[in-house]
Amino acid sequence: MAANRSWKKRNARNSLADHAARGGFGSTLTIVVTDAVKNEMNWSRWEPGEAGLLAVFSYSVPRELSHYPSAVKPYNRDGMGTHSTLVPSVQQSPAYHGELFLNPVDGSILRLTAVAEFQEEDILLGEDLLVEYAPVAMDGRSFYVPKRSVVLYQVPLGEPRTYLEDALFLKYHRSP
Repeated sequence: MAANRSWKKRNARNSLADHAARGGFGSTLTIVVTDAVKNEMNWSRWEPGEAGLLAVFSYSVPRELSHYPSAVKPYNRDGMGTHSTLVPSVQQSPAYHGELFLNPVDGSILRLTAVAEFQEEDILLGEDLLVEYAPVAMDGRSFYVPKRSVVLYQVPLGEPRTYLEDALFLKYHRSP
């Protein structure tokens, strides 16, 4: 999305937190990796990470083969959308592309980016996603879980509006 658009920051409680609560960023990772390996995935470069070099792979998935779940519930197209008039029943699977950042030592995915390629008839105008993953110890085992997610999306509410949601995921624990 163009850098000169107006940006609004809002509380991530609505769509982003709901998405994460449903396990969305875990399932997003599964869907992106599955789509990427079945379509176009290529070595890109080495990039410095916190614990050493990361292997970066780029990928691209066409719309007709996409299973990408938009992280944001889209607004009504009538220009009267508010957070209370989100349309949860609309599921869009746009074409998308992005990168996967892997730890070359153990193969763990530490970062995922996805840029949705919406078309004019789609409800959302744009969506860019970044999810960072990190190991968390629970019950003596290590699990890679979302650490941070950033979603930048644009909705048509009269004049298109751009929103930025930035969330940190803390205090992971097992349910009793």
